[in-house]
Amino acid sequence: LTITRDPHPDLAIPGRKASFGTIQIAQARGDMAVLVARGRPVLRVHIKKDGGGIEALRAAVIAATQN
Repeated sequence: LTITRDPHPDLAIPGRKASFGTIQIAQARGDMAVLVARGRPVLRVHIKKDGGGIEALRAAVIAATQN
């Protein structure tokens, strides 16, 4: 399980085009690609800015597991 979120605030990296948030998301995607290539099951949950955050994720997991 990989949990990512929109970076808030996203920070610039001096002298680079990519921001810190862009690098974080790219790293998570790369990690997932390696796991998939090795035949491992992968699930990515991405929390959007203004989407309720970790509390929304928690509520969704509880709702999904109570059925």
